[in-house]
This record gives sequence, structure tokens and C-alpha cells, in this order.
Amino acid sequence: MATSLVESAQRMKLKPSEMSPDVRAMIDLRHAAEQRGHFQPLGRLLTIETQHGMILFPAKDGDSAGPDVALWSSTGGVELKNVLILLGPWADLPSLRKNSDISCPKCRHACDICDGSGKKQCEQFGCGGRGWTPGPLELCNAEGCREQTGHFNPACAVCGGSGQVNPKVKCAMCSGTGKMTCSRCKGTGKFSTGYKGGALPEGQFKVPPNCPTCSGAAFQGEWAAQEAEKFANAVMRTHERVKNCAKMPRDFLALGPIFNFNLQEFSTGRIRTYEVSADTKGDLLFLLVPAGKVKHPKAYLVGGVVREKVLSEKRA
Repeated sequence: MATSLVESAQRMKLKPSEMSPDVRAMIDLRHAAEQRGHFQPLGRLLTIETQHGMILFPAKDGDSAGPDVALWSSTGGVELKNVLILLGPWADLPSLRKNSDISCPKCRHACDICDGSGKKQCEQFGCGGRGWTPGPLELCNAEGCREQTGHFNPACAVCGGSGQVNPKVKCAMCSGTGKMTCSRCKGTGKFSTGYKGGALPEGQFKVPPNCPTCSGAAFQGEWAAQEAEKFANAVMRTHERVKNCAKMPRDFLALGPIFNFNLQEFSTGRIRTYEVSADTKGDLLFLLVPAGKVKHPKAYLVGGVVREKVLSEKRA
């Protein structure tokens, strides 16, 4: 995070406020639980929906860039529920890639749909490569049929006795040629695979490395930072160090409030969704992250009541 605490506060028009004793106690509890191993791992964060927008943790080298989340679990004494712990050091919010509609030029491969010609059979409904589509019904003008006589001619070979025909209208997609611009390669004869050198996967377990130019997106683009300040609801300042950790930051951005979040379970890889409501004190869930650059960054999830959204609720 490049901006300082003061700059962040001015930008968000938020003045740093003193962290309450309750919040400091929540941080102390979570820090001690992590240090003592009093937790059960849940999974890796994928998304966090806040009042100020969605925080995303995209995949990097096949794994989510989000932090690991655990649930507080004591080996003895009173059990506490809904105490979430972020394991390990905190990294800045990951950058997000914004792609254009221009294919990456560094991972091109001959198009296997049009065999490199840039053209393929027309896919317009009703054409299918014929070069024409059926027009609106008209009275059959064949000899002795309805347009001439006003009566159906069951023996008419043109309309089959129906008295009506669909005229052939030149296909607008292929201009009557029966061939359209290949949608995969956009007429260039090549498409970007997203893999290094324009390679293609060889089966399920032989996937080539991502293209270093487009990071596997197959399109030109750029990386845009996710500014933590955008999601901040407050700036908290504490003049007391976290217990048993002399190098913890003193200033935090409170990101949130958080409405729900998704994580990927470690053991099964399935996606789990958690919804958040206010606790007995009326507090919602917030993500406290260091404000400014610190040597040993830590972040904490504090407040709120967390409840997993089960599969039956999703189907409903």
C-alpha cells in the first residue's frame, strides 16, 4: 500500500479514530490463537463482498491469491464461536487484470476451426452454408397454383400443394457465399491460446505454462491495483501494541462492513459461502488491514456473526 495513513485518511475524508478496547481484545485473542495453534483451518479466501464493493482474490499459478482462513478452537476452557483467524502475514490486496478485446500476439496458434483460412461454414439460422435464408411466406406463383388461380393446387411440385412458398433471401451473415468470418480467430487464421508460445494442452494432465505476456488471459490487457482505501469504512489507531507481538502495526484500515465471503475448502476444493449478520452488540464483520507499509504485516477479521450458506439454500 503506497499511500500513508494520513494520505489515506485525507483521500477517504476519514479521520483516524482511537481503537476501542473491545477491538483490541479481539485482535489479541486472534493473535494468541494463531500463535498457539488454537484453530481449525477452513480454506482460502476467494471473494469478500463489502458495503463499498467486492474484494477479489484471483487465481495465481492455479491457486487463489487470498489469505488462509481458520476458525478459533481452544484445547480447553470456554469455546468461542464465530472467531475467524487470518493465518500468516498479510499481503496487499492483489492486482486485478483488465483485459481488452485484442488477442495476445505472443501466444498465437493456427486456428483449428477454419484450418487457418479465416472463413468457416455460415452459422446463420436457416442458412447453414447455403448462402440464403427463407424469407416471409408468399403465395405460390407456379403455373396453375394459388397466385394465378386463387386456389390450392395439390399437384404443384413447387409448393407441395400448400399454396405458399418461402422465397430465398441472400444471407446477411455470409453475403450469399455460404462462408462467414471465423468467430474464433476473427478472420486472422490464428487465435491466442493463453499458453506460452501458443501451445495447446495435451490431455488433462499436460497443461503448458501460461503465456508470460498475457498471464494466460489470451488477450492484451493491464494489471490494475485494488486499493484497500476504496473499501475502508474507518481508520483505526491504537497506541498499544498487540500483546506478545512488539512489531505489529499500530494503525489499521477497517475494510467493510462485510456482508458475505467465499472461500475454497482445503480438503475438498469445494467453494463455501458464508453470510454475515450483526453480533449482540450490533457490530458487523470488518477486515482490519495495516495502514501503510509495515515490516511484519498482519490482518484480522473482527466482529459479526458468521453462518455458512448451505447447498439447499442456494438451490432455493
